[in-house]
Amino acid sequence: MYAYPEEIKCRCFLATLEGQACEWFHKLPKGSIDKWGDLAHKFLEHFASSRRQKLPFSHLLNVKIQKGEQLREFINRWEKEARDVQGADDQALIAMLQAALPRGDVRKELRRNPLSTYQEMLARAKYLALEEEDDEPPVRKEKKSGPPVAEGKKRKDYGKGPNPTGYHANRHPVHAVQSLPAPPHGRESYGVQDAPKYYEYHRNSTHNTSECVTLKKEMDQLIARGPPPRSERPSTSNRT
Repeated sequence: MYAYPEEIKCRCFLATLEGQACEWFHKLPKGSIDKWGDLAHKFLEHFASSRRQKLPFSHLLNVKIQKGEQLREFINRWEKEARDVQGADDQALIAMLQAALPRGDVRKELRRNPLSTYQEMLARAKYLALEEEDDEPPVRKEKKSGPPVAEGKKRKDYGKGPNPTGYHANRHPVHAVQSLPAPPHGRESYGVQDAPKYYEYHRNSTHNTSECVTLKKEMDQLIARGPPPRSERPSTSNRT
């Protein structure tokens, strides 16, 4: 290349430009390049600041998988970091990549069946990571019924007692209600029993159970009278 004329060097160099380098060349002022040395100097001066410095291969020891990062994403990030290191051969890169991989099936497979070159191992690791990611079941979010309870908020304490639920059982025995005498027939009696306020106890539709004054009086008398005496059973010794 050094034996060729400067015009050919410039034309060959322009054929290799792409992206930002091509845009940079087309923005150069017309007539600013007279020879190959001027073009090479301007190019290096412009892109030298954006060139990333090479790192020692020990830098790869700090490249670890991050929390929540997929294995496939980590391998791609490792590949980019490995491009910027110097002084590492294939065997060193293979050993460092195996050490950086998290414990799992991919790491076991690569150690069980080692490959001879770093590029082969890198391609194999990408394939196994993608296959492992496809086999993972989808995460299902369980829906909780009811409004969310704020963390640290205690439930309302209703206290300990004989009846913390707030419901009151009927204290009157069933036989006390059944022993009420039937009331006398009122003057207003209806034969239709499906009226809105039909009361079967009085056999009329002038009021319902909660509005019956007679039933309340009878119940108060039964409560004041107390429970009925228990009937004494004959002793078994008198039996013949």
